[in-house]
Amino acid sequence: MAVGTNNQRGQLVVESVLLLVVMIAVMTLMIKGLKNSDYVGNLSFKPWAKISGMVECGVWEPCGITLANGAGLFPNTRTLSLLPPPPPGGTTPGGE
Repeated sequence: MAVGTNNQRGQLVVESVLLLVVMIAVMTLMIKGLKNSDYVGNLSFKPWAKISGMVECGVWEPCGITLANGAGLFPNTRTLSLLPPPPPGGTTPGGE
């Protein structure tokens, strides 16, 4: 019974080494392929353009582009106010 156990241990070591070599080869090929392609750049930079557009300009488009209707999306070009708009007569609240 001890003789069969030694053979199994040897087979386990050989299979483990072979699996390790195969895994290293696959990982090396994957890393080399990712370095040569633009996949990682497309994964990170394209979505960031839309997110930065929402953060800076308030729309889901990249900032600094000109739309088809001629309007441009540029940061800090909108004027927002918490005050209500003035009435059509031109008088301010408070009777002045």
